[in-house]
Amino acid sequence: MNEKVFCAWCQQWKHGHKVKTINHTYEDDLGSEEWKTYKIKIHKHHKGNQLCKGSDKMVTIKPKNS
Repeated sequence: MNEKVFCAWCQQWKHGHKVKTINHTYEDDLGSEEWKTYKIKIHKHHKGNQLCKGSDKMVTIKPKNS
């Protein structure tokens, strides 16, 4: 499944794929909260004629619906 990820180096939305899912749990006196983050690898892409620095980088995102 391809994910759209914003590449900070070339300032454009690029495709990537999920590499790892991480489950988080936070607990305090008021209760607990659980959420997921995903490690996404950005696919290789170019900025102009050269390979972008963001190619093959891993980024961590928190989906809006978790």
